Amino acid sequence: MSRIVIVGGGIIGLSTAYALKQRGVDVVVLERRRPDDTATLTSTGNAGMIVPSHFVPLAAPGMVWKGLKMSLRRGSPFGFRFGTDLSLYGWMARFALRANRKHVERTKFLLRDLNLRSKEIYAHWETTLGPLGYTPRGLAVLCSKAETLHEELELADHAESLGLRIKRFDAQSLDVYDPATPIRAVGGVIFEDDAWITPSAVLSALRGQVEVITATNVKGFVKDQGGKIRAVETTSGPIEGDTWVLAGGVETRDLLQMATGKKLPLVAGHGYGTTIPDSPLAPRRCALLADHRVAITPMQTGLRVTGTMILGGKVGTVDPQRYEGIKRGVFDVFPSAPPTLFDNTQIWQGSRPCSPDGLPYLGKVADDLYLSSGHGMMGLSLGPISGQLMAELISGEKPSLDLSLLDPLRYV
Repeated sequence: MSRIVIVGGGIIGLSTAYALKQRGVDVVVLERRRPDDTATLTSTGNAGMIVPSHFVPLAAPGMVWKGLKMSLRRGSPFGFRFGTDLSLYGWMARFALRANRKHVERTKFLLRDLNLRSKEIYAHWETTLGPLGYTPRGLAVLCSKAETLHEELELADHAESLGLRIKRFDAQSLDVYDPATPIRAVGGVIFEDDAWITPSAVLSALRGQVEVITATNVKGFVKDQGGKIRAVETTSGPIEGDTWVLAGGVETRDLLQMATGKKLPLVAGHGYGTTIPDSPLAPRRCALLADHRVAITPMQTGLRVTGTMILGGKVGTVDPQRYEGIKRGVFDVFPSAPPTLFDNTQIWQGSRPCSPDGLPYLGKVADDLYLSSGHGMMGLSLGPISGQLMAELISGEKPSLDLSLLDPLRYV
C-alpha cells in the first residue's frame, strides 16, 4: 500500500491526515516542533473561531491603503512590516490587484461554504473526538464608533443576502451580547452561524488518531531519476513515502521551493495573544472588538485574547505597544474587567500563512505532491474542510466543492 507523508502538524496537516486515515490510507505526519512546544504554534494560540461570517477575503476594498496608513502608526493592530525581504513587495502588488469589490463577489460563496462545511465537521468531531469545546453560539462584533457600526451593518446586510443569520443591536440593547457581562459600545452585530472551539483540544484529539513524528525538520527532498520524490531528509533521518502533502503553514513557501524550485507568494501575518485561566471576565459568547481589532473567546482553557495582523518578516520580539493595544481594547469595551486581568499571563506569538488574494492554496502541485496552506486568519476555521477536500483529491474522488479558485499554482 502507498504511504502518504504530510509535512506540517498543525490543524491543516492533522485534519488532512485524519481524513485520509478514515479512508484506510497509510499516512504519517512530520512536525518540526516538540509535543510540548506551543509557544509559536499558530494552530493552538489562535482565537478558535469558526467563521462563516468571514466571507470577505483579506484582499478586500480599502485594505491596501488602510494597511499602509496604519503601518506608519506605532503600535497599530494592522499593517505591513517592510524590510529586506523582497518577497513582501511582490506579494503586495498581487494583493493590491485583488483588493476590490469584484474579487469579493467572486469569492464570497466559496468562503461561506468552506466555513459552513468546516462547522459541520467540527460538530461531528465534538461527538466522536470530543469534548472539544465546540460552542455554536454565534460571534458578536462589538463597535465602539458609529462609523464602524455603519460598516458592520452593511456587512450584516451582505451576510443576510448569502443566507446567514444575523442579529443587530444598538446601544439600548447591549445585553443581547451577554446579560451578565456589561459592555461599552454603540452597538454591534451577532453572526449567529459562527461558533468557536478550543484549539488545543482539537489538536490533541487529532494527534491521538494519526501517526505523528515530532521534532523533525525537513532538510531536503530525495528524488529518483524521473524526478519523483522518494524520501525526505530530516533531522530524524530519511523518511520514505509515495505521496507528499506540504502543510507547514508559513514554512510551506520554503518547502515548496526546496521540493520543486517554485516560489509561492506567501507571507506571515503576525499576531499576539494570551490565555487567562479562571478569568474574572467570563463572557458567554466570543466577540470581535471591531475598533481595536481584538478577538476574545471563552475556551475550556480560559479566556483567549488575541489581536494584531502585521504582514511580512519573521517572528521576533513582542512589540510592547501592540500588545498594550490589545489589552487597552479589552479594558475599553469591558468596564468590569479588573486592572489585574492580564497579570501573570504569558504572551503567545503566531504567524498566519497569508496568500495575496486571501484564499487558501489547496490542490495538486505534481503527480506525487500536494499543497495546503495560505489560510490566513481562518486556518482553524477551515482546517476540517481543507483536510476533507485534500483527502478527496488524493483518493481520486470528485471534490465536494469547486476548488478552481484555490489552485496552488495560480501565481507560480
